Amino acid sequence: MRIIFVIACKDLLLRWRDRLGFFWWMIGFPLLIAVLIGTIFAGILEEPSQPMQVAVVDQNNTPASQDLLAILERSESMSVRQGSLNEAQDMVRKGQAEAFIIIKKDFRLSPAILWGRPLPVAVGMDPSLSAERAYLQAALGSAAVEYLRRQWFDTDRRGLLIDAWLADLGKSDLLLPLGRKGLEAALETLRLEAKRDPAAAAAMNRVSQRALRDVNLLLSWIDRQFTLHVRLARLYQKMQTTQQQAVEHYLKAYRLLSEQRRGYQRRVEEMTAQGDPFNLRGLFFVPRTEVNGLLMDSRLAEIERILDEDFDLQPDDYLYDYE
Repeated sequence: MRIIFVIACKDLLLRWRDRLGFFWWMIGFPLLIAVLIGTIFAGILEEPSQPMQVAVVDQNNTPASQDLLAILERSESMSVRQGSLNEAQDMVRKGQAEAFIIIKKDFRLSPAILWGRPLPVAVGMDPSLSAERAYLQAALGSAAVEYLRRQWFDTDRRGLLIDAWLADLGKSDLLLPLGRKGLEAALETLRLEAKRDPAAAAAMNRVSQRALRDVNLLLSWIDRQFTLHVRLARLYQKMQTTQQQAVEHYLKAYRLLSEQRRGYQRRVEEMTAQGDPFNLRGLFFVPRTEVNGLLMDSRLAEIERILDEDFDLQPDDYLYDYE
């Protein structure tokens, strides 16, 4: 450490003897570089001094799109003018607006945007305005978050927001038949492959690998559905006015496992009675707990406990014969 200190003192002394060189080395060049960089990047990290002129085309024309439009109009970062698509394009072409925003006909805004789903709007502007495009995208993201916040705290519209979220995440009940057909097709492919050529099946040829991947994907899809319904149920349960919605989501989660997943498991047990070269039974393994002397899926047991203790519902009230 002493050697380093001595060398540093020697270098400083040498430069101090050349007073002009010392000035440029210690003060002049660093100051010039700071001024140069500040000049080059001036305004890039700052908001525009004037609001961005933006034209908006509302092709959806529903209360939802009007709510988003109202938030954009109140934004301090942009000045909004509404019109048709041709008018908006002419405004940008003539320089009367820097960009135009199209609220699409299938507009539906949900928290799915926070997990990577694109905003349901289209933006048109001069490709050379890259900085302005980034600023506009940030402003749209801020407006979308404000829209979601307002809709969530409005108890009359909260249900619509949750329905939109389910639809955007691909978790609507309409997709269940498609998932069932996909899983059945994959299982049938595996059954035929194992029967046609057991050696090739054990070696996992491409057909078998693709079918096994489909089984894994569809099972994880069911599990994600279950998790989402449970989270929504707990969210509703915390609010005194939405207990019925909480029960509905708990029951949807329960039936996803007791009907869908268990039904597929029985199908696999039947087709692997003579052998299981793909270890399909292992894919259906779940933690189990003992209830009244019987082993059952611990997730189902937990929902039964919640429905019993918090809502006074017994299995006879919601169990059905799915055979």
